Amino acid sequence: MKNKQTILIIDDNSANLVFLGEYMKLWGFDFMVADNGESGLRKAGKGGDPDLILLDVFMPVMDGFEVCRLLKNNPSTADIPVIFLTANNDESDKVRGFETGAVDYITKPFHPKEVLARINRHLELRALQKQLEIQNAKMAMQNAQLENEIIERKKLEIKNLQLQKADSLGQMAGGIAHLFNNYLYTVSGNLELALEELPDDSLIRDNLTEAMKAARRCSDVSGAMLTYLGQSFIKTESLDIADFCRKHLPDFQSSVHKNIAIETDLSDTELIVSANANQMQQVLNHLITNASESIGENKGKISLSLTTRTIPASDISKLHIFPAGSNPSSNNYACLQINDTGCGISSEEIHKLFDPFFTTKFTGRGLGLAIVSGIVKSWGGCIGVRSKVGHGSTFMVFIPLSEDNSIRQSQKVGQVLEQLKSCSTVLLVDDNAAVLKMTTIMLKKMGFEVISAVNGVEAVELFRQHKESVSCLITDLSMPELDGWGTLAEIRKMKPDIPVILASGYDEAFAMSRIDSEKPQAFLHKPYTMNDLKNVLSQLVSLK
Repeated sequence: MKNKQTILIIDDNSANLVFLGEYMKLWGFDFMVADNGESGLRKAGKGGDPDLILLDVFMPVMDGFEVCRLLKNNPSTADIPVIFLTANNDESDKVRGFETGAVDYITKPFHPKEVLARINRHLELRALQKQLEIQNAKMAMQNAQLENEIIERKKLEIKNLQLQKADSLGQMAGGIAHLFNNYLYTVSGNLELALEELPDDSLIRDNLTEAMKAARRCSDVSGAMLTYLGQSFIKTESLDIADFCRKHLPDFQSSVHKNIAIETDLSDTELIVSANANQMQQVLNHLITNASESIGENKGKISLSLTTRTIPASDISKLHIFPAGSNPSSNNYACLQINDTGCGISSEEIHKLFDPFFTTKFTGRGLGLAIVSGIVKSWGGCIGVRSKVGHGSTFMVFIPLSEDNSIRQSQKVGQVLEQLKSCSTVLLVDDNAAVLKMTTIMLKKMGFEVISAVNGVEAVELFRQHKESVSCLITDLSMPELDGWGTLAEIRKMKPDIPVILASGYDEAFAMSRIDSEKPQAFLHKPYTMNDLKNVLSQLVSLK
């Protein structure tokens, strides 16, 4: 790095070069000299890097105007200030000099002090210009960073807004599901009790059975959005996925068009995953239905294949992985693969596949794959998709292999009920009269005595009166005056070891999210069947 500023003097008069050179030394400048325009251009542009140029106007071959024009047209020398030197004081020449890019004009004979003053002034101006350029560059960089920050902030705001909307949607969906499921429980419960009383050959049995199925489907719909929103919490178990597929193959085959054959290639060894059997059936049903619809009613043999295989996380392609942002981290996965030879999916639509209600069919469809995405995500898995229009699709469901390879066998409900009957009396609490009546009838059919209360305050008082005989509490979650948690806490003060079942139309994850020292032994999600009630009561015996 140079310490002194350098002046380039271009003049065809050697006396002027000597004269000006001496003054450059006296004033403390480094300097270079050139006796013609071509030499001056070379020295200015080939590493000479002068800070200022003193340029004679009238020179042979190439005059100063042409030299200045060439300097200003060259990006490497364009910003070097040029001061013209001439004995000609013609105004038109001065104007021409400024038009070619000169910053100043000094007439001969020279006055040393004037030359020094003009040189210093233009060097200062150039230094200020460089500082301004540096500041402008910094400001441009800062502006770019600020723009990026604004863009990122807007993205974050949009994301936060989406999260807030999702949270609001989740609260709304949970509230609707709670009310909806309470009413639906009354419908399905009455249907179930009516079926229990009907003889097998009754003409209306089929009608009531279909109504019962429809009620259950309604319950599934209310839970579907909760599943997609991540509010569904269902207990998992060790499940052999290959064995599960074999057992349900007839169900899958009956759900597709008659021209479609389902071919399977299933692992002979156990592939144990931590999942829920009902949810697994939902995943398979939705994916097979989706594949079947993509094939349509085409004639000929069209096959679907189900394969299960072990695959390390590192081998899972990141291309078209759902849900978005999935980051496989397990050591090994079971891969449930479903191939079809249907119409395929375009690259524009493949990213929308798992959005709620996205469909290429008619309005009212499109929730199936969204449910699949929510369920697989809850298992810690992900879904890979490969597809090409006209060449079919492949859906790969990656589920982490369970570390626990044992399949647990639960105690038979019938055997447990015999133990439950010894419990005698159940305290049942619900602010919905229809629900209270329905559950009372179910419990009595199972052989229990029932004490019922319409709110928590009444329940506490009734328990105080019948503490010795009451051996189980079933309470609704949402009630006026004293809710299910408060009722549980008050009754546990009088009988700390009493088994408690908490019932709610809300999803279990939401209902059980409260941090409390007193916890129920089991949860019942409304609407539930008599068999569900039996199973939950069975858990209390196994926990005792």
